[in-house]
Amino acid sequence: QIVTNEKIYFPTDNSIMMTFELGMATEYSLALGKNVKRGMNHKADKGVYPNTAPIGYLNTHNSHTGEKFIVTDQEKAPLVRKLWDLLLSNEFSMGELVEKASAMGLRTRLSKRRPEKNLSRHGLHGIFSNSFYYGEFKWHKDTYQGVHEPLITKEEFDRAQEIISSKKS
Repeated sequence: QIVTNEKIYFPTDNSIMMTFELGMATEYSLALGKNVKRGMNHKADKGVYPNTAPIGYLNTHNSHTGEKFIVTDQEKAPLVRKLWDLLLSNEFSMGELVEKASAMGLRTRLSKRRPEKNLSRHGLHGIFSNSFYYGEFKWHKDTYQGVHEPLITKEEFDRAQEIISSKKS
């Protein structure tokens, strides 16, 4: 048997009606997916990252208009900035930076599926290679200028990439 919100279908039922209703459900799902993609692309065109904000930023919305946007996390942004400064000083290994992040209390974002935990090397590398922190973001294959407040400059980002690549060799 197949159970839907409106009806329960049994193998002995008329299969033409069931096929029609399942086809309508599929069409609704496809149309909804197109609308969601269009909305997310529109957000990106306006300079708003249409996904979960990285550590140091928060997703929020305007209660009057319902419009969603990204703001600086007043608690975590200074810690993220401090990590960037430590990396740019070129005095610490990635392992030491992981330890310093842990000592500062900087942890991953709590979500419904994952608990908060200490940042790993991979997590730090994700922060240090994310152009969002200097004001740009990638969405699909395009790069957009964000309207959020950057934590670092483009020059600092470029220097960080050089430091990270030299630490790999």
